Amino acid sequence: MRELFFGICMLFGGVRTLAQNANNSITVFANTSLSFILDDPSKMEQDQTLNNAITIRVASKKKDVTVSVKLAAFTYPFGFVPASNMLQIKWVSDNSNKDYNLVTNPISLQALDQHLFSQEKMKSNVQYYDYIYDFILKSQGYLMVPGNYNFSVLFTMTQN
Repeated sequence: MRELFFGICMLFGGVRTLAQNANNSITVFANTSLSFILDDPSKMEQDQTLNNAITIRVASKKKDVTVSVKLAAFTYPFGFVPASNMLQIKWVSDNSNKDYNLVTNPISLQALDQHLFSQEKMKSNVQYYDYIYDFILKSQGYLMVPGNYNFSVLFTMTQN
């Protein structure tokens, strides 16, 4: 029986990073274990979804901001040729009434930044807005090589 393990690492997940403060910040929280375990043939034949996998928390009290995502690193077993759409992120919900250009369709993660949403400058009485996303591992069928696959996903917030 083939056994495959997929891990997702979010760079700076759950931690505020440089150039952020109480007025402008992005924080990513894992809401579940960020692992896909394909230990049954049926799991290799169908897409696997981690429902409500992450929450992206955004505070933007000075200017409008744009949030993007990219695949920062990807390691896989020798002999496997990955498809360009292997890992996707899909918007589920948010509590913002100030977002625009929100991408609601699944986005295949790649090495280039891909737009998730833009957020208007927030009112002073609002602390933050949360955006919830699923991770989807697209079926690669029986072309997959047994072993560990690791993805590093980078979320970026820029002021407009």
